[in-house]
Amino acid sequence: HHLCLGNRQPFFDSQRFANNVMSINKQSSWSMRINSVIKEEANLAICIDIFGRIPLHYALLSRQCHDEAEWINGIMLLLGVAPETAHCKDLSTGMLPFMLAAVNNSKSIEMTFILLRYHASSTLL
Repeated sequence: HHLCLGNRQPFFDSQRFANNVMSINKQSSWSMRINSVIKEEANLAICIDIFGRIPLHYALLSRQCHDEAEWINGIMLLLGVAPETAHCKDLSTGMLPFMLAAVNNSKSIEMTFILLRYHASSTLL
């Protein structure tokens, strides 16, 4: 359960995901770009790449969004589509999403606590 959704999910191209998010209208907010990409490929939020990461991991580690509220909104969009990803370990670092948020010290501590609550609620079930 900590190895991200088992082996049944297809791989995704993380570079293509990043390019798609960045290529959408530059006037759009970061969360609107993530929303557009997810709408095009609904199951993308639960796909893992060759590095053992899902889009949530990339969003948590992203330095592309400098607006804290936008960063949180984008992550909440990903969690809204696939809340189960809150307990998916990043296989590149061995960290869970709440840990990734905690080490990304340029962002809000609020996201660390949001993800910790998601993780705790999914492990208590």
